[in-house]
Amino acid sequence: MKKLLWLLLLTPVIVTARANINVSIECQEELTIGDAISCKLVIDNPTKLQVKGVSFQKDNNLLNIKSEYESNEDETLNSFFIDSTEDKIEPFSFDFLMNKNNVDITIENIKIDTAIEEVYQSASKNLVIKNIAYADQIYINNIPIINMNRDTFSYTINIYERTEYLEIKTITSGQNKAIDGEVVLVKYSPNITIKVANDVDTETYNINLNYKNPNDADTIVISEIPFQFNPNKKYYYLEVTNDISKINIKNSNTSKDCLLNVGTNTITFDNNDDTYKFIIKRLKNSEKVNDDSSLKAIKLGNTYLNLKDNIYEYNYISNKVEIATIETSKNQDYEIKYSSSKIRIIVYDAKLEKSEYTINLIDDSTPKKEIKEYDNSKNIVVFFIFLTLFIFILLFTIWKQRKERIN
Repeated sequence: MKKLLWLLLLTPVIVTARANINVSIECQEELTIGDAISCKLVIDNPTKLQVKGVSFQKDNNLLNIKSEYESNEDETLNSFFIDSTEDKIEPFSFDFLMNKNNVDITIENIKIDTAIEEVYQSASKNLVIKNIAYADQIYINNIPIINMNRDTFSYTINIYERTEYLEIKTITSGQNKAIDGEVVLVKYSPNITIKVANDVDTETYNINLNYKNPNDADTIVISEIPFQFNPNKKYYYLEVTNDISKINIKNSNTSKDCLLNVGTNTITFDNNDDTYKFIIKRLKNSEKVNDDSSLKAIKLGNTYLNLKDNIYEYNYISNKVEIATIETSKNQDYEIKYSSSKIRIIVYDAKLEKSEYTINLIDDSTPKKEIKEYDNSKNIVVFFIFLTLFIFILLFTIWKQRKERIN
């Protein structure tokens, strides 16, 4: 037994060492939405193992990759030949486009060749701006940006109708405020910028309007709810009776069956390059579908129009286009369209039947041209005076001649 113990003690023990290696991503501290953020990969090597190289699959999100080490890049792989025993190694740096707030940089399956083994790790970094200024929602002519993310600051929106003016409504919360005001009216432009600020940050939303021919838009059909599809209207509110528990939304390429719960149902439907949003409320048995498409009030500037039942056209004297503040009778959905001569408000009931209000803008600030007619009444009076005098002289002369003949 003692001999066996001595034999075990004398036998060499082989221990496999594990490389104590960790990788991480470090980035600049100052972050700005829409900018290229400078970052680098860092290898923590506390035991100072010999690191021979680093490689990872190519990632198009990593821009302008640079390194002080020899590198090799092919179609699928980035490789760096390091041969270092430093406790902190920086194989390469890169830029990352921060197109929105709260975004992650991730490099998967980084292969690290060391003197004792190959190590595979992944590295990630969260880019987030604390206390960032943001908007909760942006409306253009009372149509919301569908699928808006408050941390995404750049949008391209297809439009199928160009109006002379655009009403931009920016909804914010907390300490955030739209710098130019919650509701502004601007001349049509394909590029819109909206600045939002709070006590510590200012951010800019950039919206690109891409005009498309409405005839090229695919028509959306809901079999159970007949309505007239408008490609420019991306948001719809509808109500259905309790007996409708399922609807079918389709275009020429796609068909989508949707089950409806009692209450509010939110459905999105992709149509060509656009997303349309349907808010469909399935009513209880005791409820009726709202068929009211009237307005309760229209305010232009500080003036309320005197609305009358079943009257849909009004005149308003103003030397400029003013923002119209709308109050609906039963929280209906509506569109608004501005031009220099009129404002059109299209109000929808919950069946998508509509009423259109037109406000004619009358500009009375243009000086009226004074038309001066030639007044010849004085000349006529003078003419008759001279005529009368002439006749009097002529008669007097004739009378005097006759008298002289008689004498």
